Formats: sequence, structure tokens, C-alpha cells
Amino acid sequence: MSTSLLTWFLLATAIFWSVGVYNRLMRIRAQGLIALADLELQLQGYANLLRMHIAKCGATTLQATEAAEGWSFIFELMSRLELVLSRDRGSTAPLRMSQVTDAINLMQMAWADQKQRPVDLGGQRIPDDLAAQWDAVTYQVQIAIANFNHIMVKYNQAITQFPARLVVGLFGFRAAGTM
Repeated sequence: MSTSLLTWFLLATAIFWSVGVYNRLMRIRAQGLIALADLELQLQGYANLLRMHIAKCGATTLQATEAAEGWSFIFELMSRLELVLSRDRGSTAPLRMSQVTDAINLMQMAWADQKQRPVDLGGQRIPDDLAAQWDAVTYQVQIAIANFNHIMVKYNQAITQFPARLVVGLFGFRAAGTM
């Protein structure tokens, strides 16, 4: 009778422990998805700024300048970023995160290139207010990326810890990517 009682006790302990591990990992993953949604919201700020700039300048004015080529490249990269963000929404797979990171970095480099172009007779290539707003959005994006990375590192550590890694495969948890 004592071995039967011990077996049931060990089985109940294993089940409750497994449920605890599952709940902990789901809670961390949910925090990561919330951080990812916040990051996507902050990244949308870039698109909003660019659309406001187009509306303010008027499409014909923007196309008539020498800088239109640089602006069109920034808009193209913004569209690429939006496309990457819309695919597999809510996924934190390493490949998707590296694609998002690449898109952000390319857009930032194009912005820096546009910003460093020489001033012409018509004035600066990027208005001061747009540059200030862009910098503010960039700061918010950097905070959101840092928050997301912090949570995903915590999640990745949690799924590799012993003894949790014994049941991680059963529940379908996979490593998450960072930026």
C-alpha cells in the first residue's frame, strides 16, 4: 500500500510541477508578445511620420526635388518593414526577428544617408521638425527593442533551465529570437 501511495504522490507532484512550468513559460511568452506588439506600434510611428511628411509636402513637390530618390528608397524600406511585420504576426521566431532587425537597420541607414546629404538652395533635405520627430520615434523604438530583448532572453533562459527543459519539448516551446 505504501508504494502505491508513494507512486500517486510522485505522479501528482510531477503533474503539478509540469503545470507550473507550463504556466511560467506561457506567462513569459505572453509578456514577450505584448512587448512585440508595443515594438510594432512604435515602428508604426516611422510610417506615420513619413506619411505626414508626404501629405505636408505634397506628392508633386517631393517628386520634383533631387532628394526624391533618397526619399523613395526610405519609403520602399518602410514598406518592406511593414511587410515583414505583417507576416507571421505574433511570431518571435529567430528568422523573423532577424528580418525585422535588418529592415530597421536598413531604414535607419537610408535615413542617415538622406540626413547627411548637402543642403541645397531650397533648404535642408530633412526639415528640423521631421528630424526631431524621427529621433523621438527612434528613441521609443530603441526602448521597445530593449524591453523585448530582455523578455526574450529571460524566456530563452527559462526554457533551457533544468529541470524545465525536460518537459519543454512536450509543450512545444521553442527558442525565441532577439533583435
